[in-house]
Amino acid sequence: MFAIFHEAAQPAHDVAILMCPPFGWEDMCSYRARREWADSLAGEGFAVLRIDLPGSGDSPGGPHDPERLRAWIDGTGAAARWLSGATGAGRIAAIGIGLGGAIAYNALAAGAPIDDLVLWGTSARGKTHLRELRAFSYMEGPVRADAETPATVQDTDDGSLAVAGYVLTEETQHELQELDLAELRAPRLDSAHVLLLERDGRPVDARLKSAIEQHGAKLTVAEGDGYAAMMMAELPHSVSAHAVFDRVSEWLLEEIVATEADANGTPAGGEPPRGESSTEISMPDGTRVRETPITIEHPLGSPIGILTEPVGPAVGLCAVWLNAGPQRRIGPNRMWVEAARRWWFAGPPDQSIRPLVSLYAPHATEQCAALGQRFPRMAEACDLAPYDIDVSDEGSSLPPIPRLTSRSGLVTAFVCILDEAASLRATLRLRRGSS
Repeated sequence: MFAIFHEAAQPAHDVAILMCPPFGWEDMCSYRARREWADSLAGEGFAVLRIDLPGSGDSPGGPHDPERLRAWIDGTGAAARWLSGATGAGRIAAIGIGLGGAIAYNALAAGAPIDDLVLWGTSARGKTHLRELRAFSYMEGPVRADAETPATVQDTDDGSLAVAGYVLTEETQHELQELDLAELRAPRLDSAHVLLLERDGRPVDARLKSAIEQHGAKLTVAEGDGYAAMMMAELPHSVSAHAVFDRVSEWLLEEIVATEADANGTPAGGEPPRGESSTEISMPDGTRVRETPITIEHPLGSPIGILTEPVGPAVGLCAVWLNAGPQRRIGPNRMWVEAARRWWFAGPPDQSIRPLVSLYAPHATEQCAALGQRFPRMAEACDLAPYDIDVSDEGSSLPPIPRLTSRSGLVTAFVCILDEAASLRATLRLRRGSS
């Protein structure tokens, strides 16, 4: 599982923080805000571990893998154990946002070394989170006047639900439908401190609050304004909920550090922990790729990326996937991660493959010719395929998504959308039209 560790400033508290993300589009929108939040907590003396749940972000796996809920819960527990052992902290506090809060609570109930909880916008019933995701999916397509039900991106072939391109299989939906935190036995809560945060004025979940109180936890309820602005706004305008960040810091210091942690002690980790420099990931077809986090030093800021390489023969061709503005490096709907892991060559090293670059734009032919003149080496190495179409226009017909297939079984496509303002709508539409 992929995670980013934020080392605590000294003197460090005897409490470390595990940050559990929300699902899908909320994860994408709040990524930079959560990084800022983690940096702030680390500056205050709390070691912080930010995780990507299995099958999301840069972590191994995909949304179509089986038993996603169990994988999320087990992954959160594994992250908590790593954080506890690596830092030597006396207590682990998990900050869970939206569905991530339900995962953190479930991990605690399953025996993970999580001592305290901060739950923001978390509901006791998984079906409440699922209902919100379904409602969001209905907003992605226009509603015709003669339509009996709203347009949705639910896949009628296998029952999957794609919410802004993020997939929940029929099995995962069923698992969430059956999830009820109020029905879980969580004996660890009897010694826990729990902070429940409202969501933009909406009260905390009454059933969840009652269950926590019945388990004997020391419960605090506080305002949680800023959820929508951080999670659901258009990406360039997403803002950090600094008031909530400050309130959580105050609670950690007053309720946990002051009452539970050893006032004279510091985490026994010594040198800051270091994760593995690289890891090998098994693909569904049995092939393996190696992924290594890298930092490229630059005076204006050092980009961070993931180097994905085949385990075995490869050819001298590299693809660089760049994030679009405020979107995180995983790309729209995690497309860059999936594409990078498919970008392997199992054939002999001298196998010749020409990438196909498809451009969708109202004036794609003209722009394609200009690209060929400006970048002749790219034109020599790739096949450029222009499509003069506005893919963000729901009324227009889409051409088939071009594919490139090699003898080694590689199936991939490059799609360039030249209208930045419509890139999200276009990406969603292309994803709905492709398999």
